[in-house]
Amino acid sequence: MDSNASNENKAPSKRDDILKAALEIFVNEGYDGTTMEYISQKAEVSKRTLYKHFSNKRRLLEEILIYLVEENQALFNFSFDPKLALTGQLNTIVRAKVANMSQPSHIQLAKIIISQRLKDKEFFQPHLQEILKGDKVTLNWIEKAQNAKMLNPNLPSVEILEGLHEIINGLLLLPMLVLKKQDACEWDIERICLMFEAAYSPK
Repeated sequence: MDSNASNENKAPSKRDDILKAALEIFVNEGYDGTTMEYISQKAEVSKRTLYKHFSNKRRLLEEILIYLVEENQALFNFSFDPKLALTGQLNTIVRAKVANMSQPSHIQLAKIIISQRLKDKEFFQPHLQEILKGDKVTLNWIEKAQNAKMLNPNLPSVEILEGLHEIINGLLLLPMLVLKKQDACEWDIERICLMFEAAYSPK
């Protein structure tokens, strides 16, 4: 039997059930006032099972970020084409990421993450590489662009991906959260692409 087909037909695990329940709770009811006991009730698992998978609420939130990155890979249907200019391909990638980031649930989750980062500078930092590596579609695109000498081949692909996220977050996510900016305009997309190319094109 094809292993991929087997994985696709696999029933959701208890761990996935917990992640989905916790995500819904954090987005709709907030993070700070939510207890692990409440999450176990909503996920319909025992506290013992909950703690078996997640040592505490902070680790659960970090795992939600990893889970979402991996789940959202299906939304990224771009792939590297050496025959096309980097700018056009990058434009497609940025649009896909912005559309994904702009979902109301993701905006609310971003608010929670920023709030926790203000309280604890180390929040999710040790797991940042793990989160970034879950974005396999974009990493694959970056690596192929590096092999084609269209992006700096001397930098780790994960570092370039982190830089792309930093540019998008700085130019779009923060204005959405702080200034209540609604949507990305064409100039926003163009600025992100220009800044990324300036930073990561071969020197």
